[in-house]
Amino acid sequence: MFRNHLSGRRAARPPLDTYRHGAYPYMDLEGRTAVDIQAHSDYTNLVGNVLGYRGQSLLSYSHSGYSYTQRAWSYERLGDFPKDGEVPMWSIGAQQAGGWTWVTTYETQLREGNWDWVTQSQRWHGVGGEAGSGTPRRIPDSLYLKAKPAFFGSNPWPWVNPVDGTVTTLPAKACLEQGKMPTCMLGT
Repeated sequence: MFRNHLSGRRAARPPLDTYRHGAYPYMDLEGRTAVDIQAHSDYTNLVGNVLGYRGQSLLSYSHSGYSYTQRAWSYERLGDFPKDGEVPMWSIGAQQAGGWTWVTTYETQLREGNWDWVTQSQRWHGVGGEAGSGTPRRIPDSLYLKAKPAFFGSNPWPWVNPVDGTVTTLPAKACLEQGKMPTCMLGT
């Protein structure tokens, strides 16, 4: 994951916004997290991303015998489930095999230069390290492009800034939200 926005919100657009499994709605209540890396998903690189979003709020829901209230944000959960009502930015290492256990998967993850809206800061972990144990450095705009691609038009590029948490318009996402894929990206 390089220079992405991991909001921690599902895009519950029609028809998914009305989906229910019994009394449980398709919402961002239990299990809400920006990054969820399951056990044995080793050696993932997460560099220069923005987690969460400015003005994010905790959610509450009560209807048809089901209720849940989010109570607090946390930066990470690396060895246990979040406490009731806790919403972490990072959840790494959960394994479901005859019940839930946790594996030290975080020890293989490269987490460098990611901004999160819980701490409102850019954090450097290195591989498996604690926040602050990595080495801050400039994150390139792209891993393969030398300049802004033409399809970005007047939109800022890169579209996420992990230094201050700014997220702007990703042209492909804007096309999708306007219901104009794929013609929008082709300029037709």
